[in-house]
Amino acid sequence: MKMKIQPRLNIMSLISSITALLLVLNCQSVFQNARDTNYHIYELCFLFIMGESVLLVSKSGISRKNKKNWELYSFIYLFIIFIYTLFSVQFGDLLRFLSRFLVFPFALLHFMSSSSDGNKYKLFKYFVDWTAIISLITSLFWFLSSFMGLGPTSEFVWKWSGDVYGLSYYNLYFSSPYQYIDLIPGLVMRRNIGIFTEGPMFMLVLSFALLFYYMFNNIFEIQIWKIISILVAMVTTFSVTGYIIVITIIALKIISNSKRFKNKIIISFAVLSVGLIAAVGVIEMKSSSASYLVRMDDFSTGMRAFLSNPILGIGYENTSTLRSFMSSSRSFNMGFSNTLFAILAYGGIILTVIYLFPICVGLKKSYTRNDKMVFLFCVLYLLLYCTVIYYTFFINFILWGFLLFYSTNRVQLDKSNNFFK
Repeated sequence: MKMKIQPRLNIMSLISSITALLLVLNCQSVFQNARDTNYHIYELCFLFIMGESVLLVSKSGISRKNKKNWELYSFIYLFIIFIYTLFSVQFGDLLRFLSRFLVFPFALLHFMSSSSDGNKYKLFKYFVDWTAIISLITSLFWFLSSFMGLGPTSEFVWKWSGDVYGLSYYNLYFSSPYQYIDLIPGLVMRRNIGIFTEGPMFMLVLSFALLFYYMFNNIFEIQIWKIISILVAMVTTFSVTGYIIVITIIALKIISNSKRFKNKIIISFAVLSVGLIAAVGVIEMKSSSASYLVRMDDFSTGMRAFLSNPILGIGYENTSTLRSFMSSSRSFNMGFSNTLFAILAYGGIILTVIYLFPICVGLKKSYTRNDKMVFLFCVLYLLLYCTVIYYTFFINFILWGFLLFYSTNRVQLDKSNNFFK
């Protein structure tokens, strides 16, 4: 039986909805990166996460067990952050670093509260809701501007490896002169970046929305139009990672609905074969492209930077040193493209542990509990670490809080208990 959020508006629902919107905008929206106006997205997101968590605990309380777990995890986390700050964060970056990383204890407090699962998890539902609305609006503008001749209403400049002079459509949809893709020889398409700095950032938000829908669909009812809107937007981002996530979720839904183990094996083999063929084809098609070469060089760059100082890394966002490890052939694109090797390079083992520990315990507990929903989420969350750079996004701290709460409490999202059998 699915829990439904009460239709009447209350202060907690309003705060949760605003927090979810800010979490979406924090994923490198053009508003967060606007050159001419500071919308204070990071600051507002921090304040709303903190305020919502404190209000939730003050209203519902916290059990003795969860309080001890919260204190233990928070102490260990803050101790690691203190050590890393002491040795790897420059004084000029101190405020920016702390304003991003000190939010975790509040994100964890949100889930450790004694509030109902519906109240704890509705943050994810609101994330899906906002993503669906953004997807619907931006996909419409993408189609009208790409095929029907709709023109922009103004120019909007955002900071993304320099100033990007993009086009705005009523500040509801944006396009970038750098976000085009060669689908096939002779066919160039503009990627749908929505309200974000580039296609991969929009893909990241869409991926999380689909994963939240998949993981919590037994708790909250999500209207079908929202999922269709998100899927359409995902198609128009032209992101291989996004397509892999969509195919994986659809395949797992089909497998879950199958009662016979033999059918599960057949479907799994078919999906794996199609996925491998598609992956080889895409890699072969993109192997000579500039973006592919940059992404491959990022893995090598991150590893070399990590090996130069494995414990503490080269320092928080020490881009000048990081770029010294990059290939000289990529002077046109000095940005970094994936989270895992960024934290290895910037933070070494000490910072990487923070990012991987919640996923590892989530994988272990979900496997032990035969909970395919959380298990799949952890696997795809790790995949996104390897393909998109988003290590300072607040959505990470929310997800770590959930995974640690899941691992220390008897939580079971998947009730079927037939995935690993």
